[in-house]
Parts: sequence; structure tokens; C-alpha cells
Amino acid sequence: MTVKHFWDWFVFRWVCKHYGHHAASKRKLKTNKRPHQAILPCGCEMYIHVTYNKLRQHYVVKKLHLEHNHPHGPAEYDLYSTSRRPTGELREQIEVLVEHGANPMMVTQYAANQGKQMRPRDVYNIKQKLLFRG
Repeated sequence: MTVKHFWDWFVFRWVCKHYGHHAASKRKLKTNKRPHQAILPCGCEMYIHVTYNKLRQHYVVKKLHLEHNHPHGPAEYDLYSTSRRPTGELREQIEVLVEHGANPMMVTQYAANQGKQMRPRDVYNIKQKLLFRG
């Protein structure tokens, strides 16, 4: 979301996580390969533009485009790394397992038994963060 202030107006802009297109890079031009395959933009044009007038104290929807060009819903949301991240007590338990050298596949199975879908890569990321923290 971006917010811009114009005198007595505030402009809010919400866009889909997949909004826009991949930016061409120098590396792509040289090797004809895209360096970051896991980035999200896929040309989705879903957006909402809302303004707020402080004097009149109300919101106005200026522009609205609610159609996505990709599947969306709870099943797709669960695939995002931000929703796969364990929190609270489960995070602490996983950190203990990782610190003691548990196999990442076994840790993902443990998390699945606790109701949290994870990938082995998520466990490796937790391990790297623990090593960085010291």
C-alpha cells in the first residue's frame, strides 16, 4: 500500500501481490535467463485507489479493478512463504529441533502434524537465521 499526501487529501493504493511485470535485468540480456524465478509479479492488474478528504472527512473510491489473471484463494495463499512461517510455540520447538541437528524433512513432517504446512527450504532458512543470530 502506498500513501501520498496532497494538501488536504490522502491517496491510498492497494495492489495485488502479483501486480506488474518482471523487470528486465542486465543479467537476463546477457544470458537470456531470468535470475530470480520465484518473484511474484505475473501481470495482474487488480488494484484499488481510495482517497480521503480531511475537510469532508470521508473516503472516495477513485479507481477500482478487481479482476485477477491468476488463481487466488486460501489454497494459493497457503503457498506463500509468509503464511508457511511458523509462529509462537511451534517456532520455538522447531528452532530447538534445528539447533540439535534434526533432519529438515522430519521437521517439516513434525510441523505438518502440528497443523502447519512447511517446506524443507523453510527449515533451512530458519537454520540460517539461527546461525546468523549466533
